[in-house]
Amino acid sequence: MAELKYFADHGFQNITLGIPFGTHMLADLAEYSHKIEHLNLLVDMKEHIDLLDTTNGKYGILIKIDTGYHRAGLDYANTQAIIDLAWYAEKSRSASFLGIYSHAGHSYNQSSVEDVKRVAREERDRMVAVRRALESNGIAVHVVSCGSTPACTISDDWEGVTEIHAGNYCCFDRNQVQIGSCPSTDNNAGRLLTRILSFYPDRNTILTDGGGIPLSKDKSDMSNWGTIRGHPELYVQKISQEHAILTSDSPIDYSKYHIGEVLMVYPNHSCMTAAQHPVFYVLDGDMVVDKWVPCKFWCGLYYNLDDYDLPSPELLFDLQYFINNPDKYYSFYLNNLHQSFQPTFTHAFIRLLQDKGLLLRDYTQNIDSLERVVGIRDDLLVQTHGSIESCCCVACNEKYSMKYVELCLAKGVIPHCKCGGLVKPGIVFFGEKLPLKFTWYSKRDLGSCDLLLVLGTSLSVEPMASLVEYVRSSTPRVLINRERVGPFRFCGMSSCYRDVCYIGDCDEGVRELCSLLGWEGEVEAILRSTAPADFPRELPIFAETGSSTAINHCHSAPVLYEATDAPNESSNE
Repeated sequence: MAELKYFADHGFQNITLGIPFGTHMLADLAEYSHKIEHLNLLVDMKEHIDLLDTTNGKYGILIKIDTGYHRAGLDYANTQAIIDLAWYAEKSRSASFLGIYSHAGHSYNQSSVEDVKRVAREERDRMVAVRRALESNGIAVHVVSCGSTPACTISDDWEGVTEIHAGNYCCFDRNQVQIGSCPSTDNNAGRLLTRILSFYPDRNTILTDGGGIPLSKDKSDMSNWGTIRGHPELYVQKISQEHAILTSDSPIDYSKYHIGEVLMVYPNHSCMTAAQHPVFYVLDGDMVVDKWVPCKFWCGLYYNLDDYDLPSPELLFDLQYFINNPDKYYSFYLNNLHQSFQPTFTHAFIRLLQDKGLLLRDYTQNIDSLERVVGIRDDLLVQTHGSIESCCCVACNEKYSMKYVELCLAKGVIPHCKCGGLVKPGIVFFGEKLPLKFTWYSKRDLGSCDLLLVLGTSLSVEPMASLVEYVRSSTPRVLINRERVGPFRFCGMSSCYRDVCYIGDCDEGVRELCSLLGWEGEVEAILRSTAPADFPRELPIFAETGSSTAINHCHSAPVLYEATDAPNESSNE
């Protein structure tokens, strides 16, 4: 449902939910059926239609047909049941019958291209036969939807089918290579970075941190859990929750490897592996060119907090709750310690503005401190939501390093100050004031800058959202973002004389701007020097803190000159 909402909220007007729905989804389905032009749902029981009729929604109906996968749907041979359900849908007050839908998931279990072609032919022929049976009973069929990645990739004969749908094709994986629908692992877009932890020559194995949580335990129809890029002799022999064991059919040459080395794993099933992660890095060759954060579903932070027994998810970042229950936050921290983050093209662009003497200040909601990694000076950086790089005592404000916190946690104890107070991370929790630096600089900076750049933000979190209103009426404002937000929603109207919008990916927009300025090479040089793609930075992941997205590209960078007379940081910053 979260995926459906994401697409609908970003302008898609014709959406099919590819699984039968449950009662817990009805309210959202009804709401979104009025937000988009066509919301199509799968049914395989009359009860599904009865449920829809209890809502005030309007839906298109596709009957789910089982052509051999045996996961969901009415059996293709049970034509009378299919006809009866179609007639029942025709009588619905909220739904309109559109057609039939199948997914030949058993194509993944085939061992040859010819076997996949056979499954594809069977799916097509069985769906066309169902269509003819419906039409011979006076029921119009507008949609015949088939597909799976192996079938759609290998077969090109879909006569009688109106649409094909496939999901894994956008990434591919080792399973697709084995089947024959993908030529080689070089075409596998979904890959996992893992680190070497130890060596065991007597067992001819290598221990890494890429276990079942980051890789998934989906072995598919294969003899191991993955292979290693650049090391074809190695494969993932065994996995546990946190760790993986690599081995080789020949003796491993341990002189080729070192502790801490980063290896790239080709997973068997990229769908399962991708679903484990809250952020994805996009590579061009070996250079990180973008960072993608998925919409909130399986890997969204608030969807993964059931194990922490919280009254409500947002309390994980509530100051008073932390003081009373520090074990909750630090348990979460330990479970998310080994996530990797790297600066992006946008980070490097801001560094170039600094190097050219154009950056007045960089206001960021990021807590990952990648601005510092890329070289933004402390006096030019305002981290409005704090940083995970340092910690402090909640009682006396004594500063502590993350290393101290991690040493305490490694011993199984909650970190405390020498005064006895709790040590908390340097991020801004709910119930805390923003850093003094923000109050000191913001109005003065915004009131004096010559240009305001707003890069990759929803402009929905105060007080950051209001910064765009502090600039002078004659100051140009530039938004580079996936959608129009805040006052930029009116960009293009005659009254909006000073705003410019680039609607699209943040890094792509910044790259296009740099290309026009002739700066692209300089930015790439900064990126190469600060973020080698084969050695990502270890940081904990904080995907979302209530209404505030804490890890994203979120900068509002006034551009003019270097400020002087920095504030005297008080103990209550």
